[in-house]
Amino acid sequence: MKQVRYINLDKVPPEIFSSMWEVDLVIDITEPTIIRWTADRLLCHFWHGPFNITGPREDRDVSKDVDGSLWKYREVDISPILTSPELSHIHLMRCYEPIEISYSSIRKRYGLGEEYNHVIEDAEIAYYIEDQDVSNWVVLHPDKKKRGEIDALMHTTLEDILLEYKVKTRIIGNDILFQHPMDNKWKKFVGTLFRPAEKGYGYSDFAITWKFNPTETNKIRSVAKKENIEIKKFEVEDIAERVGGILEADSTLDRDEIERKFLNRVCESLEFTIKEDNLLPEEREKLFVRGRKRFEDKEWQYTGNNSNFTKRQWKA
Repeated sequence: MKQVRYINLDKVPPEIFSSMWEVDLVIDITEPTIIRWTADRLLCHFWHGPFNITGPREDRDVSKDVDGSLWKYREVDISPILTSPELSHIHLMRCYEPIEISYSSIRKRYGLGEEYNHVIEDAEIAYYIEDQDVSNWVVLHPDKKKRGEIDALMHTTLEDILLEYKVKTRIIGNDILFQHPMDNKWKKFVGTLFRPAEKGYGYSDFAITWKFNPTETNKIRSVAKKENIEIKKFEVEDIAERVGGILEADSTLDRDEIERKFLNRVCESLEFTIKEDNLLPEEREKLFVRGRKRFEDKEWQYTGNNSNFTKRQWKA
């Protein structure tokens, strides 16, 4: 069995949090790697691509895709949200998070119901509000063709674990929903993305929400609505109707125990033995510097103009 380098960063500052979504573009990944992290404060990250409009295509070389038909950027000004006095207590940021899904066919592909009517023909501005109660994971695998398989593996692994605790869940697209025990509504608590990474690696990330903050999320949605900025996530007045933390299903769930099982079973399925490790000082510094540069670049933060940063080198 191969070893996987496992790094539990736990709570990280916003600069490193921002860089984790492009970790393979910032530090040198030379072996199978799994990283876990949480935010060290209340924050909200927005992302808007680059997005893939056809879904995974292993036979397509994006470096030759001169007309931009495969990967696209949409530069949309979100500065009214980022600079809103109403949201000054939340650390707001735009992150670089390539999205490898087909927006024009996602509902058909996954057989999604009316609750996913928010999916439109073009990429919306997605966002996640996080604090220490959201665990983020990324698996960097040396075979990029496995990125979709690993995404599916993480979904089914967590679903199976929670079933052992008698928590009913269902997988819809790249989300996992739980059924609330009081009103039987299905609420999202997991979101994932996958894409090709540097050096032929595959990137698969996975976010588990243990406790959700609907009050602050509704404030963000209210500002976006007032400023006529379309952001993703459900046509409801109160986001708590569709999104929640898994502890709402069962407040006695042991987060550490479940996450240990999740890590161990994913690694067993991938035939990895775990080698616990830490970031090297120079790796941490690179991640911090990239995040700081992202924050200081107002063209990037406000409109998503990525011209001051390294372009991706991977193929879709």
